[in-house]
Amino acid sequence: MSVILDAIVGGRGNVAVGMLINWASTTVVGYSLAPFNSVTTGYFNGRVMSFGSLRYEMSDRDGRLPAIETTVLIQDDDRAIQILKTGVLAGKIKGSPVSIYLFSPAATSYAAEALFVGVVAKVGFPGAFVAAVTVRIDDDKLTRRGPDGGWAITRKNWPNAAADSFDKIAPVLYGTHDSSYSQATPGLLPTVCVDKLLFRYLVCARKAKTLTRVFANGTQVASSGYGGNASTYNDGAFEYVTVDGRNYSVIRFNTDRTTDVITCDALGYEATGEGSGALMTNPATQWANRMTNFVFGDTMTGNWASTSARIDAATLATAEAYYTSMAPTADMSSDHDAERRTGYEVIAKYLKSDRTRRMWWTRSGKLAQGRIKVERQPYTGIVLRWFKDSMGEFKLREDDFKAKTRILTRTLRSASQGAYLSTLEVVDASFDPAYGGIGEQQDAWDIELSEAK
Repeated sequence: MSVILDAIVGGRGNVAVGMLINWASTTVVGYSLAPFNSVTTGYFNGRVMSFGSLRYEMSDRDGRLPAIETTVLIQDDDRAIQILKTGVLAGKIKGSPVSIYLFSPAATSYAAEALFVGVVAKVGFPGAFVAAVTVRIDDDKLTRRGPDGGWAITRKNWPNAAADSFDKIAPVLYGTHDSSYSQATPGLLPTVCVDKLLFRYLVCARKAKTLTRVFANGTQVASSGYGGNASTYNDGAFEYVTVDGRNYSVIRFNTDRTTDVITCDALGYEATGEGSGALMTNPATQWANRMTNFVFGDTMTGNWASTSARIDAATLATAEAYYTSMAPTADMSSDHDAERRTGYEVIAKYLKSDRTRRMWWTRSGKLAQGRIKVERQPYTGIVLRWFKDSMGEFKLREDDFKAKTRILTRTLRSASQGAYLSTLEVVDASFDPAYGGIGEQQDAWDIELSEAK
């Protein structure tokens, strides 16, 4: 436990909250309810009128991850924030880095415990000399529909593409895609004609590992009919091309195929990014790679970027170890995605592939993950021991329900008389007022449970 939380739990001294805003990444100002100074974080001016609530929540069963946001009211009688909002730096105010800390004078020199790391989302002025600063987790790139960068197929980068190829995006490709697991033909992966003159069909963005089989109109094409060989294109491999600084994996035929429907089987991205490493088969590794290179960043060519600092390394490593112990199969860890998705949608897709997995924002603004332990698997990471999303909210008192106290059954209908000739009625006399009971609306059961001490 940190010295701050230890002091709070032990009841030693008061608690102070301070907020640092690096306005437009040029001017750092500390805000608090009362002025104080911290050796580690500097002076806080005591201009805060009120702090809003910080509510940290896990993702739900459908993979939706709530953002963290709160509003702080600040006394602005010196018009400092108003000047920033309307001055030369006005366009840079949104996105200014923000940190909120917890302090205790019982800790040496007001040492700080981080409560929140994010950015300024908006600034308003609800009253005279009052600024309302809304701060939010830095999820701007998670709200944009991507992948990030220029992976769209346009007339500029693919001038000879087929007309129906424009405005599509280059797919991302992870894992093993092998049609022989379930069918003979065609291939599992669709392609897009990006060059009618050079007979090129796009499979994915960046360099995929291996092109396994190619099909034209459902019939497998001999490997001598396509390839990456620069002179003959007959070695049955991918052709890796670079267009506007971006790597693509394409099938290049040595004859015209513009009237054919081309599909293929392939192995997706590998560990290095250059097409020669070990195939990525771990779902957690694949997710982190996509978030790093296609959501938080835009790695166009060369080696993959190191895992984004926005992803919590410890919980990612635990998730990777868990999936490794599960020995993921090809169908468990394969993904071909040609849709424009926000980062939040990429997260949801990953979480929905394993309903026991949950994700949340850490106080330092990172994406962390854990599992609901529903089986006896060797898992040493963060374990979430409740089942609210799967089984409903746990209550010590069961919900009451109503019971039917009278059942009336009519049988033997006579067509000539237009009526039923026989009637059977079953009545619970303890409830029916007609029989001296206490009323039909009386609850039938009332169960109360208590925890064992």
